[in-house]
Amino acid sequence: IAFVDADVMVRPDTLRRAATLLTSNPGVDAVFGTFDAPPASMGFVSQYRNLLLHYYHRRQYGNASTFKAACGVIRSAVFESTGGFDEWHFGRHQLEDLELGRRLASLGHRIVMNPYIHATHLKRWTLRSLIVSEIVDHAVPWMRLVNRLLTPTQDAARSLRATKTRNVALTWVATALALPALHQRNIIMLLGALACLVLVVINNRSQLAFFRRERGLAFAVATIPLDILYYFISGLGVAAGWLAKQMLGEPRPSPVTEAFTEVPVKRWPPVPVKRVIDRYASAGTAKERDLGPT
Repeated sequence: IAFVDADVMVRPDTLRRAATLLTSNPGVDAVFGTFDAPPASMGFVSQYRNLLLHYYHRRQYGNASTFKAACGVIRSAVFESTGGFDEWHFGRHQLEDLELGRRLASLGHRIVMNPYIHATHLKRWTLRSLIVSEIVDHAVPWMRLVNRLLTPTQDAARSLRATKTRNVALTWVATALALPALHQRNIIMLLGALACLVLVVINNRSQLAFFRRERGLAFAVATIPLDILYYFISGLGVAAGWLAKQMLGEPRPSPVTEAFTEVPVKRWPPVPVKRVIDRYASAGTAKERDLGPT
């Protein structure tokens, strides 16, 4: 089964490469690729977001502990045996592919990230969509559900996750120091905030070097404020997700869907029934009513 997001365009050989990998490697159960470095939209935020994803994927090539459904292929038997996507907790596109990958890995299925399977992301990112997506579709559901289930098994994945965690913490410490420092004109606290931000830049030196190779020094430097903003909103989303989990628990489907789990319905929504006879009968009754007695 191949999964391609609606805003993703594959190359002529993308799916063939994925299918060939699965055919030639019986021990591999799922494979996903990476986005091209140059996105379809050349806006600054779109380039930043796409290159960031490209950088993350390139660092995690080989065996993976998760799955990306934006451009991925999985054996149908494996997909069905593991229950498919978790529609109970994810009513819309959020982190359902990461959760599926976690289940696959926990059951011993092998997932591979192949950097030679390419696709182009057509989405046009704006600053607003970046903020909303990170908080609503990533950070909050991560804290409410996926975080307690997903443990990276790859060294690169653990390293990237640890770096992001440190940078989020440093960004929020910098914010906590900068706000009173500006109000009180406290130079010591302001220098402490700047030191935290410098540490964030140092932690991201590999990422910034990648940006410089791809887009030049000016672009790499210009992404630093976006990095800081990204870590800030990530921390905000984590706090909101933790609070939502404490107050509301794990995400749940609508009451109608929950009610249908009480009866033996294997598919929801049920397949619509074509009631041709009833339709004609209703039409005939209406016609007789309009014409009156003959």
